[in-house]
Amino acid sequence: MTATTALLAPDPRLPFRDLLLDPAAAGRRLAWRLRCGWALDVSGCELLRVKYRVGESLRAVYRLHVDGGERVVAARMFSGGASAEVYRRASARAVPTRSLRPVARDGELDTVLWSFPNDRRLTNLTVLEVVPPELRRLLRPSWEASELVAYTPEKSATARCLDSSGATIAFVKLYAQPEAERHRRVLEAVARHPLATGGLRVPAVLGCSDALRMLWMEPIGGRSLDELRGPELRQGTAALGAALALLHRLPADGLPRFGRLDPRHLRGAAEVIGRARPDLQPAATRLARSLAATRPDDVEPVHLHGDVHSRNMLVDRGRLALIDLDQAGAGSAANDLGSVLARLRHDRVTGLLDPAQASELASAFLTAYADGAPLPDAASLRWHTAAALLAERALRAVNRVIAGTLPHLEALLAESSELVARGGDDPMEVCC
Repeated sequence: MTATTALLAPDPRLPFRDLLLDPAAAGRRLAWRLRCGWALDVSGCELLRVKYRVGESLRAVYRLHVDGGERVVAARMFSGGASAEVYRRASARAVPTRSLRPVARDGELDTVLWSFPNDRRLTNLTVLEVVPPELRRLLRPSWEASELVAYTPEKSATARCLDSSGATIAFVKLYAQPEAERHRRVLEAVARHPLATGGLRVPAVLGCSDALRMLWMEPIGGRSLDELRGPELRQGTAALGAALALLHRLPADGLPRFGRLDPRHLRGAAEVIGRARPDLQPAATRLARSLAATRPDDVEPVHLHGDVHSRNMLVDRGRLALIDLDQAGAGSAANDLGSVLARLRHDRVTGLLDPAQASELASAFLTAYADGAPLPDAASLRWHTAAALLAERALRAVNRVIAGTLPHLEALLAESSELVARGGDDPMEVCC
């Protein structure tokens, strides 16, 4: 058991959960199961990503330092012996990989392992290992090699497309489902709208295929918000407010309704938190009920980004670009704004920002937004911030097993409850 997993209740249906969450122990286990008839020299194992469903499954991505190189491995822990049938199906369509077995099963852990580019649902990852000739010619200059930059097993992967000199000529996003065309439509609609022209930057689409489940986008320079500090961070946060104000003025026609903060999702978040931390179950349940009882009335929907975390915002010389709009939806502007404010409150509660910094950034964000679009009323902004603290920040701490947030779950729930109970008519008072 690690210090992080000690903050989660035991999971009887996933009794070996903590082993997969311990990189050292997991590395040894992976090396044992994935070796191809000879000993592997595993010099290290990094845990890159986790998706934990209490009582159901645990997905993890590792970077193995093996035989002098690096290999990405995805693991999924099942319950009730379900891994046997999953392994049978995975073995039937596995593709060869370097150094490691393409697919393996650890029966004792009820876990299946996939060596990249093998994946349970992403069947198009092989193009990132050897680019087919017909795809090389899709880009100019030619796409010769790839560098993986983001990977969510069974869902999506993003990679740099490199030319013969190693320069980045595009980014390609690969999906498990035919979602590329929808993402293309969103990006192109934003890019060509007169309101956005010159003021709101999104990646240009270079190619798209729902049949291949791939979308190619121009590379955009800059640094993500989570890389910035001091005055640059304040400037970038203000630029985010200005960019969202422009985005929210665009038509929301054809976008799916944004429902992450619906009462049923809030109840679900409280249930997950309560199962992972039984000591917090009463507080989480009360909070979800309070939020459901005080939910604001629906307003005219706007064009939402839907996933405004800091890695989806790139700042270059003071100008901000929005990327990854594949969760765009239609709903109250307070959904996006509350998500940003909840992140700032989270960073204050967890010690990533001091109170003065968090307040200054929140004020800069809302002020810049208000210069370009009307702020939602104070009650709606408070409610959406409180709901995002529960359904985004607190829930993600559990299902992503975030070491820096798990010790502060109780404080996050208290922060959300305080916002629900607070009054006031000034939206700027919702600042941290």
